[in-house]
Amino acid sequence: MKFFNKEDFQYFFDTCNKLVVFYGSGGCGHCRNILPLYRELSEKCPNVTFTYVESGKLKIDNLEGIPHFVLYYKQNCISDFKGANSQRLTAEVSNLAYM
Repeated sequence: MKFFNKEDFQYFFDTCNKLVVFYGSGGCGHCRNILPLYRELSEKCPNVTFTYVESGKLKIDNLEGIPHFVLYYKQNCISDFKGANSQRLTAEVSNLAYM
C-alpha cells in the first residue's frame, strides 16, 4: 500500500493499470475500521496498486464523505463509492483484480 500526495497521483494514474485509491482520515473511525481489510486486500491482490490519500491534508475536489474508494482500470474509473462497506470493497477489488 502506497501513501502519496496530490502531486504523485498523476504518476500512479499513468503507470498503474489497476489502481485503488482510498481517501480517508486517521481521525475517522470508519476509516480506521476498514483499514485492516484494505491492507489484507492489498496483500491478496499483488497485481493491483493500492494507495491511500489522507483527505484532511489535501483539498480534493468532489470528495463527499470518507472513507471513499475509487477504482481505476487502465485510467478509467470503474467504481466510485463511499462508506466502510467491507463486502462491497472486497467485491469491487476482486472484480478489478480479475480484469
